Amino acid sequence: MDAPKSFLKKGFLIKITVFILLFSIAFLNIYKPFSETLWLSVTKRSLILPSLVFYLLALTLVLASKFLLVRHQKSRVLSMRALVLWLIAEFFVLAATYIAFTFLLGLNITGAGPTLLVHTTYCVALIMAIPYSIAILVGYNEDRNEEIAMLRQRLDSITPAADAELIDFRDHTGVLRISLKLDDICFIESQDNYVNIHYMSAGRVAHYLLRCSTSELEGLLNGSCIMRCHRSYLVNVNRISMLRHAKGRADIVLSDVDKEIPVSRSYYRSLLEATTPDKQVRRT
Repeated sequence: MDAPKSFLKKGFLIKITVFILLFSIAFLNIYKPFSETLWLSVTKRSLILPSLVFYLLALTLVLASKFLLVRHQKSRVLSMRALVLWLIAEFFVLAATYIAFTFLLGLNITGAGPTLLVHTTYCVALIMAIPYSIAILVGYNEDRNEEIAMLRQRLDSITPAADAELIDFRDHTGVLRISLKLDDICFIESQDNYVNIHYMSAGRVAHYLLRCSTSELEGLLNGSCIMRCHRSYLVNVNRISMLRHAKGRADIVLSDVDKEIPVSRSYYRSLLEATTPDKQVRRT
């Protein structure tokens, strides 16, 4: 069973980290009166500085873990089992860090041996397990919503207009994931070893995260109205409403899409040739 695709998005991982930080602060304030080994405090003057240092270090460790996770899943599909083991390892590192801080700072805690180990393990497990469980469920829910949108799009495409060209998108294993009318595609964005396909569905912009490379899609769409404009973007030239120039750079404005897409110098000329003059403006 694969880990949820949405969970592995950089933006999603940053939100998870912020959520864990806020949740841990709230949890520790509630838990502290019942613990003999919890020394973190923002009210006791002597503990404010070590508490802030520990929080910053813990935040750095969590962000580093997320960075390594993103790097790791670039080369392979991350299974749910691998993700759980990764998060458990992250939990042990944070627990060990707290215990090391306690001894290095010489904090006088009753039963700072076995009691500290048990309480730290219990506390960190709750702090990490609850937010991660919620995040994984949210990730699977977002994946499901994408699949539902994909099925609706596929149903809409069963009887396409006679002049509508249907494109089949397959993942890195060759499995068909989504079929889209060429004209409905707005742009395609590279996200590590995934691509995010933005397309029109029922009058709104929808997106589908597909595990494959941008170069694979460029080969699939070669000769069509979908062109590469940047190392991270492919764009539907028929949906360009404006190509703006300013200070040595250019940006694409698409109809129905609230996003400006950059144009690299290496792709600028070919894109300019594919864009009608009335859509080109110069900005100072």
